[in-house]
Amino acid sequence: MKTLFISLGALLFIGNSVAQNKGSIIYEVAFKIQLGPVEGLDSAMMSNLPRESKSHRILYFSPEASIYQNHQKESVDDLMEKKGNIVIKMDEMNDIIYTDLKAKKRTEQRDFMSRLFLIESEIQPFEWKPNGETRTIKGYNCLGAEIPGDSMNPPVKIWFAPSLQPAVGPMEFSGFPGAVLAAELDEGMTTIEAIEVNLDKDFTDQITKPKKGKKISPEKFMEIVDAKMKEMQEEYGGDGQTVIKIVHD
Repeated sequence: MKTLFISLGALLFIGNSVAQNKGSIIYEVAFKIQLGPVEGLDSAMMSNLPRESKSHRILYFSPEASIYQNHQKESVDDLMEKKGNIVIKMDEMNDIIYTDLKAKKRTEQRDFMSRLFLIESEIQPFEWKPNGETRTIKGYNCLGAEIPGDSMNPPVKIWFAPSLQPAVGPMEFSGFPGAVLAAELDEGMTTIEAIEVNLDKDFTDQITKPKKGKKISPEKFMEIVDAKMKEMQEEYGGDGQTVIKIVHD
């Protein structure tokens, strides 16, 4: 335990002593699609359906704040795949997450079912522990850590780079002793990994707090999402984010 304490103390010292950068990080987000039986599809047709969806997000950051959003807005046609009379629609939400690193506050603009919601909350520090894993991501030496789960949520694994500051990251993953360059959620069903780190340009003008949408608490928003996902699963099958329809010409 003494050795671990010294290591973490040194890690925090390093994180506080390196330069606070401005720039951007592009992440590839991949999630595996779980599909149950779908009415109208036999086993051969089911075997041809995609089992993974990928998209890209970008994180603009400065020592004061960061914003995480879609890198390139894909068209509806890009998100739909047609195979015969089967249409597979990937639901790509245009969410924006703004983090005020100084005030420790977060503002989320969530695009859900063609409705905009604005969610504001205080940033709560994660309870985490190092897991002994290391990785090199885009040239940065990263240390692994785990955020413990509970009865409702599985644990989350993240990899952060102590030499890359400020302590930003994708989604809500900020406040670690270095920028988060990768994360693994939902027991590996969703992965996030940096594919480009750019420290050569100042993107401060891109980091603006979102203001559009109906103001709502985080708890109320999750109630709306959970209810709608359950409804879509019952109607279409799948995971609630992937909709499969049989089209009859």
